Order: sequence, then C-alpha cells, then structure tokens
Amino acid sequence: MENKIISNKAQCKKCKDIIESKDTNDLKRCTCGSIVVDGGLEYIKRIGNPDDVIELSEYEKENSNHLLSSPLNSNVIKNDFPIVKIPSPLSISNSFSKNLLPAIKINNYFSDLINTNLSSSLQKFSESILESIKPSYFDFNHRLVETMKPIISMQNELISSIVKQMNPMQEIAKKLSEALKPITSQVIDRLPKMTSYFDELSKSLEKARENPDSLLNWIEYSEKLSEYIWTIPYDISSDELKSLTTIVISEKEFDKYMLKYFDKAKLEKLFNELLFKIPYRHKTILKQIKNSFYQRDYALANTGILSVIDELCSQFLSDKGCLKRKDIMLPIVEIIDNTSDDNFEVIPILVLNDNINVIYETVDFNKRIRIKTNKKVRRNPSQHGKYFSNRKIDTIMLLNTVYYLLIVMDTYKQYVGNIIYVKNSVELSFANTTYSNEIKRFYIRKKYVRKNRK
Repeated sequence: MENKIISNKAQCKKCKDIIESKDTNDLKRCTCGSIVVDGGLEYIKRIGNPDDVIELSEYEKENSNHLLSSPLNSNVIKNDFPIVKIPSPLSISNSFSKNLLPAIKINNYFSDLINTNLSSSLQKFSESILESIKPSYFDFNHRLVETMKPIISMQNELISSIVKQMNPMQEIAKKLSEALKPITSQVIDRLPKMTSYFDELSKSLEKARENPDSLLNWIEYSEKLSEYIWTIPYDISSDELKSLTTIVISEKEFDKYMLKYFDKAKLEKLFNELLFKIPYRHKTILKQIKNSFYQRDYALANTGILSVIDELCSQFLSDKGCLKRKDIMLPIVEIIDNTSDDNFEVIPILVLNDNINVIYETVDFNKRIRIKTNKKVRRNPSQHGKYFSNRKIDTIMLLNTVYYLLIVMDTYKQYVGNIIYVKNSVELSFANTTYSNEIKRFYIRKKYVRKNRK
C-alpha cells in the first residue's frame, strides 16, 4: 500500500536551509545550491549529494490516521536525473474510464431521447416564427431603402462638390511647386557651403568648451555658482573651476569640495587679504570674526560677517538708511553690459548679485523657519535673532561675498553712493533709465552713467 505524502521538504546540512515543494512543478533550491526539492505532494524528488540532505518529509498510509516521518534517502541521488516512481498516465486514464463507463452510457441514452423529441418541436416552432415575421421584415426593409435614397443622393452630391473644389487647389499647388523650384535648387546648391559653415561653428564651439578661460565656459560657471549659492571662490583657477563644475551635480556636493579647497593656508590668505582691503571701521570686527571661526564659533562669525555685508551694500546707495538689497548690483551690470567691450567684466558682478539675493531672501517669521538649501545662513532671521547658522561652509561662503563686494567697490568707485532705490516718481527723475525697458527698483544717478560706446 502506497503512502500519501503530507509534506515534501528537506534540510541542507551545509546552509541549514529548510526547503519545501508544495506543488508538482514547485522546484525549490537551498541558498548554497547543494540540494533541490521537487514533486510537491505527488512524488518525492531530490537533486544533489544525499550526504547533504536531512529528510523532513511527512506522509501517512492510506486508510490510516497515523503520520509518518521517514528519511526517504532511497530517492536522493547524486546526479540531476533521479528515478522517481510516478503513476503512468495511461494507467490513470484506463482506471478513470472504467469508473465513468456506466455514467457515459446513461448520458448517451438521454441525449438521444431529448434530441429526437426536441428537434421536431424546435423545427415546428422556428417555422411558425419565420412565417409570422416575414411580412413585417419585408415591409421594414422596403421603408429603410426608401429612407436611405435621399441620403445617398446627398452624399453623392457632396463628394462631387468636394472633387470640383479640389481641382483648383491642385492647380494652385502645382503653380506653387513651380515657383519654389528655383529657391529649392538654390538651397540645394548652397547646402554644402552651409554644412561647411556649421562644421566650422561646431569645431569653434568645441574648442571653446575645451578652453577653461573661454566666455562660453565662464557663462556656465556663473550659472552653476548661482545655483550653488556661491560667488567665484577666492583664488580659484579656471582649470579648477571647470573641473569642479563638470564633476559636481548639486549644491551639497559642491560645498563638500569647497571645504577641502579652503584649507588652513587658503583661509589664512583670504583673511589677510580681507584685512588689507576692508575699511578701517571693520578691521576690529573682522579680527574677532577670524578668532570665532578658528574657535569653531561659526554662528558668531556668521552674524558678524552679515553685519559687514549689510554695511558694505549700503555704501553703494545714495540713501544709507535704505534697507533694500535685492538686485542692488543690477544697475552696474546693466551699464557695463551696454558700455564695455569686455564680455567677461559683467560675470563676477552678476554672480555676486545672485549671491546677495539669496542671503537677503524674504523669510516668514510667522511660520517655523526651514531653509531648504544646504547653506542655511540668511540675513533677516539672523539679524532679528530668529534663526542662526552654525555651519563652517556658511562662514566661508560669506567671506567670499565680502571679498567680491570689496573688489566691486574698488573697481567701480564712480557708482559707490550713487545707486538710487526708487520709491516714487520724484526719485525716478534722478535716476538713469536709458538702458532699462522696465521700471526696476535700483538705478544709477544720471550724471554718473558712462556714455554709450560708439
């Protein structure tokens, strides 16, 4: 008497995995791949070294409630093709057919009886239905044809009208084609020359991209620096900037590189140059900022630098009490752009302007302050005691901002103290609007504007 399989499972001695096959085609392999279990509840199959198998299968004898657990190691073989005793499909089919034979005979008898009686009844019923619907069907068909006649006639007229209208359009298209032939031939003749021109242009652009000092690359540097909330890093070369902006893809990643770039020697050089360039009134606080920085009191250093930036920005304004700073450098940018032949001159000032805009961005004090950028320092919450940044990268960024503010003040002295913040039409009359297509907030006083280049 054959035993009925209750569970088909085994344990691998190597990896200790217990694996179970629950269906005929449910082949399971242990983690280390030493053994395989297959067969589900139909048969037991093992693939692998029998010495690696701990048999855990359970089965019971037919007509018995006793569960048996026995290692069926006779079925576990070393090759991948185990001999498994599976009932022959033919024997199953023969046994099944014998059991169903009486039922099949009874079914056939009743089928013949029903078909004989039902077919004659259905035939009579269908004939009566056909006879009843014939008149109404033919009458409906006739009415449908009569109704469709005018529609078909209108359709034919519409198609004829469209064809007639298409003929003149075809003539116009033909004439247009004839007229365009000379132009087309000229374009075709000049195509090689145009191709040559674009090839040369492509080569020139490629050379410009390879040159770290090209205007094309500096435009890309400025866009990246504005995105990463930086001015041009102090004392950086074009080669370093090109390599850096090519490698990094985020503000956070750029800031990590800046922390490495501004080592102790570079920072000391930057502090010394700031102390040399900065107005005397700021030298004391700059020394204290330096001490706070080296003591890692970055929040104190940042607050001090923000006060210096605030005062330096006010020096550009005619009204020193004006608190507005956003786009304060745009009047200088606009005039240089229209009067200077040097395309590079405007780039550092544009980057500085973008940097100041972020530092002075509006922050809502009525809500919880959350700065989403990697650098957290902002002037308004810091100066009002609402939010402080205690991060080294913020301090280094602000030191660079001070450095470039001093450079712009020294280079464009004629604009210092002559930028007007326009609040009304009276103040606008003192401002220069020659280069502006729309009313901005900041303007240079008219008499300090350079004349247009010829």
